[in-house]
Order: sequence, then C-alpha cells, then structure tokens
Amino acid sequence: MKFSSKSIFCEPMFWLSLFFLVGTALRIGAFVNLLPGINQDEASTGYEAFSLFHSGFDRWGKDFLPVYLVAWGSGQNALPSYLISPIVGIFGISIFTIRILPFILNTSLLAIFALYLHRVYAKSGVGFIILGLAIFALSPWHIMVSAWNLESNLAPFFLAVSTLLFESAFLRSGQLKERGDAHPSRLKLCLSGLTLGLTLYCYLATLPVVLFMVAVMALRTNGEGALRKIYRFKIESLFFAGSFALTSWPILFFVLKNHVFKAETVLDRLLPFSVPLLPISRLTQLQGDFLDNLAHNWKFVMSGFQDGLGWNDLPGQSPIQIGLFICALFGFAVHGFRFFRSVFQGYFRPTALGIQLLGSLFLFLLIPLNINRVNALWIPLIAYAALGIREIYCLNFSRLQFSIKRLPAKALNMCILLPIIASVTFESFRFLRSYYFKENDPFIHFHLRFYLKDAIIEAENLKAKSGIPVSYYSDQILWAYLYQAIHLQIQPDDLRRGLVSLTGPHKVEAVGDSYFQIDYMRSKYSGDFVFVVYSGDKLPCKHIDDASTIRGWQVGICRV
Repeated sequence: MKFSSKSIFCEPMFWLSLFFLVGTALRIGAFVNLLPGINQDEASTGYEAFSLFHSGFDRWGKDFLPVYLVAWGSGQNALPSYLISPIVGIFGISIFTIRILPFILNTSLLAIFALYLHRVYAKSGVGFIILGLAIFALSPWHIMVSAWNLESNLAPFFLAVSTLLFESAFLRSGQLKERGDAHPSRLKLCLSGLTLGLTLYCYLATLPVVLFMVAVMALRTNGEGALRKIYRFKIESLFFAGSFALTSWPILFFVLKNHVFKAETVLDRLLPFSVPLLPISRLTQLQGDFLDNLAHNWKFVMSGFQDGLGWNDLPGQSPIQIGLFICALFGFAVHGFRFFRSVFQGYFRPTALGIQLLGSLFLFLLIPLNINRVNALWIPLIAYAALGIREIYCLNFSRLQFSIKRLPAKALNMCILLPIIASVTFESFRFLRSYYFKENDPFIHFHLRFYLKDAIIEAENLKAKSGIPVSYYSDQILWAYLYQAIHLQIQPDDLRRGLVSLTGPHKVEAVGDSYFQIDYMRSKYSGDFVFVVYSGDKLPCKHIDDASTIRGWQVGICRV
C-alpha cells in the first residue's frame, strides 16, 4: 500500500480546523464549569430580557423599549437583554438561557478572527493565520468572556464583525482595490457602520473608541487609499457614517440627555421608545481626576492587566501574556512604521484593527480601567502579537556576525521565537488548569452565587413543609430578589406587584413575603422565618430547626 508523500499535518486546513476545535472545546468547558452560578450583572441582564419579552417594559415597568436600562439606578447596557429576550421568553429564564447566545457569538469569533487575518494579511501567508488563530484559541481573556454574559463581553464580537465588513468592502477577489474607479462595496460599508453603532448598545464605555474609529474609517473611505483624496467627500463615506448615525443616534441622545441636558426633553414625547433619565449618573461613577486615572491605569498595566475583581480573575495570568504583549508592541511598531512610510508616499490605508487599537488608548486617559472596560483592546493586541512573531521570524540576520557560523537565519529566528511560544503555551495551560477549578475558590463561589438556586428551592420546600410564609435572604447577596425571581420563574407583573422599595427607587427591601433586609423584616414581622444565608452570617434566632448546608449556603428555620 502506498501512502501520499504529503502528510495531513502539512495541510493548512488541518491546523486551522484543529485550533478552531480546540478553542471551541476550551470555551465549552469554561461555559459548563460556570453553570452552577451567575453574577448579579448577568442576573439583571437576564431578568430584563424576561420582562422585555413579556411586556416590552423594563423590570420596573416604567420604560417601554428602553435604549438603556435603568437597572439598579446607575444604568445597564440594553442590547444583551434584547438579544437573549426571545430565548429566555420561549424556553424560560435560567443560567443556561441567559448565557447560551453570548457563548455562541463569542465562540464564532474564532472563525471571524481567522477570516479577518486572511482578508487583511493574506500576503503574510497561511502560517501567519494559523499562528494568529492558535493564540486567539488559547487566549485566557477570550475563554473567560465566552463563559458568561457580562454586558461588556459582547462588544468585542460587534467590533470584530464591523472591522471584518469594513475591510471586506475594499476587497474584490481577495485583492485590495487599487484603482480609483473601483469603489468599495456600499452594502458592506453600511453593514459595518450599523454594526459599529450596535457596539454602543453592548457597552457604552466604548464610545471614545467607536467615535475615533468612525472618524478615521470614514477618512479612509473618502480616500480609497489615496492620501490626497481623504478630504474629498464621497458617497461611500456617507453610506458608512450615515448607517452608523442611523443606528447610534438614540444612544447618543441618551448620553446628551443624561450628561448635558439632565432633564426630560420635548423629543422624548415623540419617540416610540424610551430614553430614560437615570437617577444615578454612571459617568460620575467612572470619571475622576486625570492624574488619578493615569496612575490607576499605569498600575493596571504594570500588574499584567489584573484588576483584582474575582469574577474576572485569570489566576496568575494576564488577559494577554507578557511575551505576547512584547510581540504585539513590536508588531505594532513595525506596521506603524510601514503605515507612516506609505503616508509619505501618498497612501492612507490604516487597518481597522490598527484604528481600534489606537482608539482603545483613549480609555487609558479617560476612565479607571479594568479587564472589562478595555475589552476593545484585546483582539487588536492578539492580532499584532501574531504579526510581531511573524516579523521576528522574518528578520534578516545575514549582516550580523555570530560566533556560531553557518547557522541559518531562520534557525536564529526560531531560537528567539521558541522561548516565547513555549512560555505562552505554558501560561495558557497553567491558566486553564486553575480556571476550571474556580468552583473551589470561596470568593468566586460567593460572588457568582454558585448553587444558590439549590438553596432557594430548598427554602421554598421548607416553607411549604413548615407552613411558615416568610423567608429572608442574606443582605450580603446583592439584588437577591433577582436571583429569587430567576430561579423561581417569577413573572415580571407579579414581581412588580409585590415589590417594596423604601431606601431608594431601585433598592428592594421585600417582594411579597420574601425579605432582603433584616432590619426592615423585623419591623414588619416578628414571627419565625425561613432563611437563606451564606456561611458566617448571623441571625436573631433563639434556635434553628431543619438546618442544612448546600455548598456553603445555609438554609433553615429561624425560631425567634
């Protein structure tokens, strides 16, 4: 029997498929690993989706089809809730239905990222695309964001789709349109602008990044590659900027209303949707002294991009490993030099990811950052890390003198690259080993409310068995009423009817016979009650009956 001399391991498609499957498997594992619990922001996103599906109103029943959610008072981005509303409405609200669509979209980014590299850097060879996909597939940051539905986690998906559509608009049969009469695809430019506008509804903190991208990308559309033409208006730039404006004007009006007008306007009465006026400005929570922001963000960078938030924790890791970060800086420097050289030659062709990377740097000056707030940065950094590795590999050492003679230049390059690749691989798998055991981390256990659903169901069974109507949920559980509403499938109308909010318009003390603040409960009710608390909470009980512990949650009857 004869075998082909060309092994399957030499086929680029084999390696592309392998890294895509490995990346998908790692994201599925992370998704399943976090299913026992849900973060309070996810709970809010999920219940808002449930309410929007059934009534068109937010969970408070005040705003119809809001462009931004009031949520807990300081606001929450609305698009994640709209996207999952059909799923939670049809199949019921649960941790799985809240997370499944963001998981699918973020996992599809593997293919979108590889396609972007192919479209924009085709001349770099298929090996470069395989390298970029491998880095992205093993990225600790992207494995983390694919596993849960924090509102900001969808922004990289929409940014990636927008940049891919934008670059594709300038391609015909894989070649860049060089001639002045070869206009970019207007349809793709429109779709790119629309998708870029939708990014603001995913995560409004990307506003400086998005506005910078729109401005520079519109200039490139005007010039179609020629520097002398970038100030000449062309209809294609109108398609791009106009589609962005059409999508984004409601959220931009929301920004003006809350941070400039600070009052209801005449326009509000004419709109078929709601633009809420928030009681607490999110901007005032984020903005601070310029120097304080700069100092905070410098520490964030020097710590390896660690923000100290347990639910974001990448154990012993940074979102992009230090070796890759150095390669990314090198790749960006090399391509930046080539860009400016082309500018002096009369061409203006900045890549969409390069524009996104530069736009992300504005965030370092404007707001105190954490891993989520700078989500727009990571994909460009990964792409430029792959470019940096390729540039190192292609370095020409022929003019340099080495003590080891006759050593091929490529071998010297590999001596530089292999330690980088080995360290990245080691760090990635060390991260994965620790990440899949987050359930055993007490901090994560509490803040993602692992197995709180089991405790809530046990409390309801105990109420039915004992005949005690009142239950108390630890006031250490932020927005505990949302967890109860999700896990018990409480309808939005029933939630609104039983809701008691005294200390603030969006702070809930009780829903029906369930209390979430101990002092308020004791002022209204003096009898025995069923409780759900976390280990260590103190209760005003003479003794406790039918006590049980469910993975750290304590459930029982408090006898007073």
